[in-house]
Amino acid sequence: MSKTNLVLGFVIVLIVGALAGYSFGMAGGHDEAYIKETAEMMQKDAKMMKEMAVMMSESGTMMTERGAKYNDAELTMEGKEMMEKSKELSSETKEMEARGDKMMEMME
Repeated sequence: MSKTNLVLGFVIVLIVGALAGYSFGMAGGHDEAYIKETAEMMQKDAKMMKEMAVMMSESGTMMTERGAKYNDAELTMEGKEMMEKSKELSSETKEMEARGDKMMEMME
């Protein structure tokens, strides 16, 4: 078998595989109710995560202030760590909100 035939055969196999995968993916799609329910759940979860991030930030601030007031380096460090974790959670929340919003837009 020549290199040209081998390359041509490989390209044909890729095209057939891509078309088969696309067809299979389209046929196995979820219905609108499922997508809407999932998007709503993501938005609710994001709201709860946002509230948790705010509480963590407030607690971290309070711990840092108390640590400074009572000269407790460990408490200050824990407060700073909690504030950092709240920032991470807030970032994850924004990503989840964006995915939920995108799913809702698909439903329109």
